[in-house]
Amino acid sequence: MKQSQIEKNFLGIAGEYVVCAELLKRKVPATITYGNQKAIDIIVICKDKKNLNIEVKTSMSKRIVTGFFQKYTSPEALHPDFWVIVYIDEKTL
Repeated sequence: MKQSQIEKNFLGIAGEYVVCAELLKRKVPATITYGNQKAIDIIVICKDKKNLNIEVKTSMSKRIVTGFFQKYTSPEALHPDFWVIVYIDEKTL
């Protein structure tokens, strides 16, 4: 592993914080969900009491691979309302 590489789990958490911080800067009430087996990364609390679910994918590679079809195999499963892709360049580390 290159010295500038980040472990996969830390990279994912960093991306979630980036997205949540950007939402909060824009006065959108959002919170990160925690846990190892979570279904949703960020929840946005709306005025009409409906929550919006955001799935964040973070990569240091320009090739983003997701496990969408493995994770959401049935229409009844909880699905994200939005997907956000975060690219972290090695130069920013």
